[in-house]
Amino acid sequence: MTLRERKAGLVGAFVALLGASMLITAFGVLLQSGLGPGVAVQRYAGAPVVVGGPESFKVTEGKTKQRPLDRPAPLDRAVLDRVAAVEGVRRAVPDVGFPARLVDGRGRLDAGGGEQPSAGHGWAAAALGPFELTAGREPRQAGEVVLDARLAARVKARPGQRVRVAATQEAREYTVTGVAEWRGGNGALRSAALFFSDAEAEALYGHPGRIDAVGVLLAPGADPGQAAERIDRALAGTGAGTRLGGDRGRVEFPDVAAARSDLVELAASLGATVLLITMIVVASTLALAVHQRRRELALLRAVAATPRQIVRMLAAEVLVVALTASVLGCLPGVLVAKALMGALGAIGVIPADFAVSAGPSRAWSRCSPR
Repeated sequence: MTLRERKAGLVGAFVALLGASMLITAFGVLLQSGLGPGVAVQRYAGAPVVVGGPESFKVTEGKTKQRPLDRPAPLDRAVLDRVAAVEGVRRAVPDVGFPARLVDGRGRLDAGGGEQPSAGHGWAAAALGPFELTAGREPRQAGEVVLDARLAARVKARPGQRVRVAATQEAREYTVTGVAEWRGGNGALRSAALFFSDAEAEALYGHPGRIDAVGVLLAPGADPGQAAERIDRALAGTGAGTRLGGDRGRVEFPDVAAARSDLVELAASLGATVLLITMIVVASTLALAVHQRRRELALLRAVAATPRQIVRMLAAEVLVVALTASVLGCLPGVLVAKALMGALGAIGVIPADFAVSAGPSRAWSRCSPR
């Protein structure tokens, strides 16, 4: 009865809590999205474990700080032998990536049809997708290239045709020897793939003795988590580390890895700010509401109400208001999060295909042991 009669004094607290619930939910969803993979693994979908280089470096300016790299640092090719020698590893596959785009008859670069421009890789890395030849054969020498199926369909290329490719050297013509279909999932690749012979890919990569990553194909029955632990021990001191599950995308998509880091910082800082402001506003609003009821509270004391009973009455009123506002604000908060993600994608803070993650499963999986 008291709550119904005094609802006008609690409207301010209800509105503040409703808005705070929406914003805190929105920033919580953004935080969880930043902790999640962001974009599903694609070219490494067939490799349960991926070995990548360091993603940050230390800077000493009075005190030592960690600074993120734009992309994981390249690995020494000697890492391959260490990984291949680990128990449970069936095959260690090196991967290098470099810009490689088709050039049309007018000299224009083809965008590749994905979120990112197309890229070149060695044919050995096709096993990590996995990519399967649907026409023709693999590239065996310089001047040969295999296109992924969607890119081949986009430019209407078939085995035996000549295409012009602009990579890290002067644009030149290549013979399309095959077309490969990505079997690791559905949908289009974020970055269309062109596969060269391993020797030519190493030359176009331009970093002798270095590789971007190692995809690990495991023996039948081998546990990825245990294999990753053994690989980490074998690579101790090299700076290299293993990635499992969605974290493999940190090696495959450097732009997504950077966006995840920015999103976590943004959501955490703004969420904490909103929480602090909410506490101040709600506390002030409730204090004003209680002050306005001082005569009523004095009358209750006069008829033998104990201080504990009055506090319990006020707490119950606040609890009802807080729970109602919090529950009502959750669903709109998810919608606000999606709108914020869309806006961040539109201005380039995160990739346009960055996924919204709303739910407990991914957050808990980040905290669970390997």
